[in-house]
Parts: sequence; structure tokens; C-alpha cells
Amino acid sequence: MKKLLRFALVAVLATSALPAFAQTRTWSGGNGNWSDASKWSGSNVPDTAGETASIQFGSGVGIITVDNSYSIGGLDIQFGNTLTIGTGNTLDVGTLNFQGSSFQNGSGNLVASGAATWQTTLLSGNGSTTFNGALTINTPKTGGAVDGRTINTNGATTWSNQANPFVMLNSAVWNNGGTLTRTTASASSFDNLELTGGSTFNNSGTFVKAGADSFTVNGGGLFTNTGTVRADAGTLVFSNYAQSGASAQLVLNGGTVQLSSGSININGGGLSGAGTVSTAVNLAAGTYVGPGSSPGTLNLSSNFNMNSDAEFRLEIAGLTPGTEYDVLNVGGNANVTNANLAVSFLGGFGPAISDAFTFLNVTGTATGMFDSVVLPTGYDGTVSLVNNSYVLTITAVPEPSAIGLVSMLGLGLVARRRRRQS
Repeated sequence: MKKLLRFALVAVLATSALPAFAQTRTWSGGNGNWSDASKWSGSNVPDTAGETASIQFGSGVGIITVDNSYSIGGLDIQFGNTLTIGTGNTLDVGTLNFQGSSFQNGSGNLVASGAATWQTTLLSGNGSTTFNGALTINTPKTGGAVDGRTINTNGATTWSNQANPFVMLNSAVWNNGGTLTRTTASASSFDNLELTGGSTFNNSGTFVKAGADSFTVNGGGLFTNTGTVRADAGTLVFSNYAQSGASAQLVLNGGTVQLSSGSININGGGLSGAGTVSTAVNLAAGTYVGPGSSPGTLNLSSNFNMNSDAEFRLEIAGLTPGTEYDVLNVGGNANVTNANLAVSFLGGFGPAISDAFTFLNVTGTATGMFDSVVLPTGYDGTVSLVNNSYVLTITAVPEPSAIGLVSMLGLGLVARRRRRQS
């Protein structure tokens, strides 16, 4: 009898140790409130982390109103259904799948903490949709749209396969605080993000343009960058770009950046990397340009202006231009009046007196001279303008320490005295 009881107890404990399986609650179709148990399979309202809500096309499309705040394990909504989140309510989900022509609107908030998929979906209403986990945006047919809503992407976002414009309208806002990579395999004339009706895209994280295509941010809305915008491949085109903040960066990593009209104004942080900017560039005071990828070549197709106290960061690892030290090529005119040159040596390299480095080449007219030249301790140099190119020439290198020489002499005298005493 004791053995039987012991066996039963072990069986109960083993069973209780098994993980609970996630339950899928399926919407029966049509309109209704989320809290209506009769609309869900098993008459169970999904309201726990162990439940996934499934709203499919097959059961008939409808408008599902989230009339309270819920936290669930996942949400799968597809093909023509509309999810409306009421004012003051939040639907917090683990995983999220928007697919087909499903809509999400209302004044409430939707938060996805885990992996999410956003495919050909309209997001509307004056609430917010927040993606804190990995997000895949795939809009292969009708593009996508955000109407008046705020979108927050805080994780790793991959955006691909766009054949039509992705439209933001009616003062919609997209805040990217994570890493968003825009990529596609082929070019398309419709491959763009349209910021219309006062809509904005705010990047405080990292925005990466990958793939060989041309991606355009247009529509008159503003793309603001206080983080990092990186052009890895293809062409990234802005109609309205603003950069501010000391840590902001526009980085060329093999791609091309251009503005539809006007100049790219770097009002905070800097411009760096290897690639091409096919638009005029203005550097405000306190900002910098750093050609190359330690080191390398940066090409500007148009004019280049460095305001007073802007900085040119020159890295030198040898005597070969473009591969062993940084080079900036300007296709238009250049002005460097009262700008600063900051030089650093890489890989243990130390130049000799009279070594010269042609670091800024100007096709048009070169105007002005650098106000200061800062080199590593012990080195000195001058900058000259030769045939529309700015050249750094080394004029002094570190000398052996006088203190070291005195110390060596002192040791020699002590040794001689000791020998005499012995």
C-alpha cells in the first residue's frame, strides 16, 4: 500500500512539473467586444500570457473592440478584420502577426514585447503601436500605411520586399529607437516611404539602408536623426533631412546618400565613412567630418562648407592616400575658413619630418584655411593649399626625452665612480 501511494505521489509531482501548453482562442467572426466570451472558442476570453488570440478570415471578417486592458501571449489577426483598441486601454501581446488587409485602430495602445510580423496592414487612430521585440515588415503588394498613429520600433526591425509606396499620413509619427534595416534585392520606382500630411520619422537608434536598390523618403515630411543613419549599399534619398545632437551620425558604408533639393545640414554630430554624398553638405560649428573607415575615402559630389569650429578628423596609418590615410574628395567648391584639423595616427605609425598628406581635394574653388592643426604630442605640422588640394606637412617629430638622457648619463657616472672605488 505504501509503495502504491509513493508511486501515485511521484506521478502527481511529475505531472505538475510539466510546462503548461499555450492555448489558442479563436474569434468566431463578425463584430463584437473582446470581453464577450461567446465570441471566442471554448467560451474563454484570452486574457493570460498562456493564451494566443487568433482572428482569421475564414470565420468571417469583423470589428473586434478591445474594451479593457489585456496581457496575452500572442495575437494573430489576418485578412480584412479590424482591431479597435478603446481609449485608455492597452493590449499587451508577446508575439504579433498582422497579415493581409487587417486593420488596427482606435485611441488605445498595442504593445508587442516579442517577435512580430507586419504585412500589408493599415494602422490608424491616434493611439500608439509599439514593437519592443524583433519585427519583420513585409509589404509585397499594396505597400502599407499609418494614418495618424504613432509607431514605436525599439528592437531589431527588418523591412523588405516593398513593391508600392509605404504611406504615412495625417501627422503620423514613426519613432525608431532600435536597429531598423531596410533591404530589398531589386530596385523599384515605387520603393519609398511617403511622409505626407505633416508626418515625421524620428530616428534615435540606427537606421540602415541595405540592398542595391534606391530607397526614397519623400512626401514633404521630416526625417529627423539624433542617432545613426548608415548607407551600406544602394542609394538613400531624402526630401527633408535634419540631424542634431552630439551623438548623431550620418555614416557612409559603401552606399550613396542624397537630398532631393538643397543641402544636407549637419547641425549635430558628424558625417563619416566611405561612400558618396551627391548633395551639398554644410557642417555647423561643433560638428565634424571623418572620411573613410579607418582610414578610407569619402566623396562629395557637390559643394562642401565647414563653419567656424567645425572639425576635420584625419586618421593616418601610412603614406598611401585613401588606403593608409583619409581622403575627402569634393566635386564642387569647398570652404574651410576657421575650421579645425584633428590628426590621429593609427597602428603605431609615426611620420617623419617632411612627410606630406594630401587629405582634401577640391574640383571647384577652394576657399579659406584651417584655423588650428592638432597632432599627437611631440608632432607639429602645417597645412598648405596646393593646386586646390589641402596638404598636411609634418614639421616636427618627438625628440628623445632630455630627462631620459640625463638619467642615462647619471647612471654612467655612478658606474664609473663605483669602478674607481673598487
